[in-house]
Amino acid sequence: MSFLLWIAYGAIQNRRSESVRSWALSVPKKRRTATAVVWMLGSISIVFAALTACLRIGGFGSNGMTPFVWIVVTVFGAFFVHGQTMATALLIATVQESVTAARLDSSRTQHHQEIDHHEAPSS
Repeated sequence: MSFLLWIAYGAIQNRRSESVRSWALSVPKKRRTATAVVWMLGSISIVFAALTACLRIGGFGSNGMTPFVWIVVTVFGAFFVHGQTMATALLIATVQESVTAARLDSSRTQHHQEIDHHEAPSS
């Protein structure tokens, strides 16, 4: 059941992709990678801490999880999905921006070479 809720949250995030992308692009380029790492490692660390706490209080038994622990796992799992989504958005925004800039430079260079080649008088 938790997995389905996490998938549903992912689908909601997908529908919000333009606003997530805008947010990622609003983060200064120099800070994007570091912010992405914080989201990635922070979300996994918090989930791991929550699971460890649930284990210590005896929330996982032979019959499965207690209802309280199921809620905790579901909520922190959704936070993990959110963190990974934000980290991915930041990294993709950085890569896309770099690739787009590189393509513009290569297109300009190629275009100028073609113009120079066509303008040269033939002997």
